[in-house]
Amino acid sequence: MMAKVARQLAVGCAGASLLSSVLLLVQDTIPALTGSVRTWLAAIALLLAGAACMGLASAVRAHPKDAILRVSLGSAFVLWGIQQLMAQSTLSAILGDIVIVLFVVDLGAVIDTTLRTPIRASADGDRIERATRDDVRK
Repeated sequence: MMAKVARQLAVGCAGASLLSSVLLLVQDTIPALTGSVRTWLAAIALLLAGAACMGLASAVRAHPKDAILRVSLGSAFVLWGIQQLMAQSTLSAILGDIVIVLFVVDLGAVIDTTLRTPIRASADGDRIERATRDDVRK
């Protein structure tokens, strides 16, 4: 029951994040909406995306490495959203740097996972295998 609610919340947050992102783009075409409206739309989109990612991590059974990756990615979005609402300062710069590190680490984990996962079939139906890290190094 709790997993179903968490999944629905994750989907709801993802949808609301997408809507906020679209409104952010629309706002770019309407000069009357500036300043804090734009800042809040950007922050809300990021905060909701992070909440969706972390909600998914709690709603779906996954390998511990995958769960950690989802929480890390969600945390990066949440911290980025918080940083959007902060005034320019040393603290906001440090927070921005932490976000960058989290995104880079998450990308590294995605690349590692992708290189370790075999491809079941190619587009033309032939069975092929994904290159391992050892193959890529050669």
